[in-house]
Amino acid sequence: MKRIIVVCLLLALVFALFLACVPTPEQDFVVNRGEEDLETLIRTTPAPDAVPVQEAVAALPAGNAPADGMIVGHLYLDDIPDIGGADVLFDADVIVPDVAAWPVYAVEKSKWSAADRIAILKAVANGAPIYAPGMYLHASKAYFEAVLDEMKDSARVAAVDRIYAEDPDIELTWTAQVQEYYYRSAPETVELAPFDEAAAGSGDYTAAFYRPDTPDAYVDFYADETHVQLSVFDRHIYDENHVRQGEWPGAEPGRELKNPSLTQEEAEQTAHALLTRIGFANAALADVKKAQRSHAFTLADESEGWLLVYRKGIDGVPMLAPTYPEAVRQDDYTAPWPQERAELYVDSEGVWSLLWQNPAKVTDRISDSVALLDFDTILRMVKTRLAAENGDAAYRAIKEIRVTRLRLGSCIVPKRDAPDAGYALPVWIADYEVRFSDGYAVSYSFTLNAMNGANLHLDIGS
Repeated sequence: MKRIIVVCLLLALVFALFLACVPTPEQDFVVNRGEEDLETLIRTTPAPDAVPVQEAVAALPAGNAPADGMIVGHLYLDDIPDIGGADVLFDADVIVPDVAAWPVYAVEKSKWSAADRIAILKAVANGAPIYAPGMYLHASKAYFEAVLDEMKDSARVAAVDRIYAEDPDIELTWTAQVQEYYYRSAPETVELAPFDEAAAGSGDYTAAFYRPDTPDAYVDFYADETHVQLSVFDRHIYDENHVRQGEWPGAEPGRELKNPSLTQEEAEQTAHALLTRIGFANAALADVKKAQRSHAFTLADESEGWLLVYRKGIDGVPMLAPTYPEAVRQDDYTAPWPQERAELYVDSEGVWSLLWQNPAKVTDRISDSVALLDFDTILRMVKTRLAAENGDAAYRAIKEIRVTRLRLGSCIVPKRDAPDAGYALPVWIADYEVRFSDGYAVSYSFTLNAMNGANLHLDIGS
């Protein structure tokens, strides 16, 4: 009898310890290690939400960023407890697809063959002459002489030269670097060789350049199995977040871009035409920011335009990825899978840059629809994640933490022990901005599994 009593007491103690280890909802901050048995989670159909997410978002005031096929509300909350003395508020558009089902798909990584890459090259050139690649082959000494002459009168270049001269780890000023590494190696005259398609088809990558009517610059093309990139060798593209932080050494932080050379709608039309031409199927605009084109050598601002990010949509649900890096990274069971994306900078002169990477293909529809957590639960989890990532706000002199956007869509999450396979499943992505007492600001993103709220550490795909 005594033995039975002892066993019962031990069982009761184990059960009590188990309950003590179960996190309360307010403490739910866990990494989605392994897959948290994602196969079981995906194939299980919980009870329907009391209030569907779309209904909750539709009840919010109208959002500031209307989008086709989406419900957009605006959430403003300023009664949230401080985090380490920092003010916390939500001033965020909430963007959700207007769909009746939330399917889950099996996805595999894809690769571009040499034939694929050459076809993309011809499509982006769009009839313009294509030339063989070469290191700065398109710029003669005369070009760099003109650049160096312009740099002499640039206050920005003078400021950078002073900073470089005072840095013991930098041997040459910026002007001296342009003279040494660019001007001296530039050819006296430019000799253009035609693109050799047969030779390009035999390597691991394809490189070339072409000169369209607009922009008035040579466009460099590079592609391998998972990346396609267009760039102009003497231009830099900075998004508004980078400009706000200071895009060149010594630049004053806090500057805002206000004068795009074309409307966002015009930029979208230009970008979508190019994506259609190169075969980016079902392109859906996922993100847009103001951006700036600057001269790489003179540091002069040349134009303001738009940086647009496109992703594929499946059954009306857009494929998403974090806009900004995470504030806190944790070790995961496997490396995050960079999401497929195409990013373009467009101004009134055309497309100046393109980065299309991480192609993926859907191989199977695992579930026709899964149940999602209700919106109130997601908000609670977002607040918990903010507190976990900014618990040292006082030490970092953070003045304000502002959530600027919440998006619901699909993301590719890798499978355990299968680096080339994953799931496209529903997720919430939160973008937020941290402002410090000195006026400096940084933007971050994080991702939550929309089915169970687990933290998903995903790559921004760039």
